Amino acid sequence: MGQQYVTGVVKTAPKPASITGAHLQRTGNALSEKGMRRIAAQINGMGGYVDEKNIAIGAYGGWTSQPRDFGLDCRYGHIAIALSSEILGSVLQESDRLYRFQVKHKPELNRMNTAIDMGGNNLNNTNAVNAKEGVFSKTVTANGDIKSQGGWLVTQDNKGWMNSKHRGGFYMSDDEWIRAVNNKVFILEDS
Repeated sequence: MGQQYVTGVVKTAPKPASITGAHLQRTGNALSEKGMRRIAAQINGMGGYVDEKNIAIGAYGGWTSQPRDFGLDCRYGHIAIALSSEILGSVLQESDRLYRFQVKHKPELNRMNTAIDMGGNNLNNTNAVNAKEGVFSKTVTANGDIKSQGGWLVTQDNKGWMNSKHRGGFYMSDDEWIRAVNNKVFILEDS
């Protein structure tokens, strides 16, 4: 349909100052009145359209605005979206959103306050994962050392430690004996 989008943002009068904006379609083919109303009603947020008087009107008459107030020249037959100060100013305000970028002097905006369910998806490209404990249902692979600070390497059932290259290691299958995997022989060397 050859539509292009433009956005205009203005600062309101002081005390308290805020910003509002409009996001509008322009150029291209004009939509029918019925089409504009239907699309506007399906937009999440404050969807609307530009009427025959070139006024932006919200779905079901929920809001009105003059595109010229935002420095925009938009005509009848195009979709409009109002951008409230709550949306535009949310970076400056505390909210329940988790911010993807650091907000100076507001560490709480980058803090989760509930468990997150990844839906079976990966968590990729992390640097360090700092946690109190972890539960894994499959293999844990490390390309470096696994270190314990003041703890044990604890295994359950009849498992222990095994070197995969040389197929040797230690395990316990009863309460008395420490056994060698694959009946490997111990060599005690003087240091």
